[in-house]
Amino acid sequence: MKQACIEWFDDFITFATEKLPEVQYIDGLLAAFLTSYVIDLHATELLPKLKAM
Repeated sequence: MKQACIEWFDDFITFATEKLPEVQYIDGLLAAFLTSYVIDLHATELLPKLKAM
């Protein structure tokens, strides 16, 4: 289950950094939400993607 969550967040973060800037920006609330859940999952492999946001 954890791996499925990590994959979902990975896909979402990729979408957020690649597609959202074309139509709008990533606001602080979205970034905080993603960061909080990635930390809760201990998904350190996603930290570089979060930093790229």
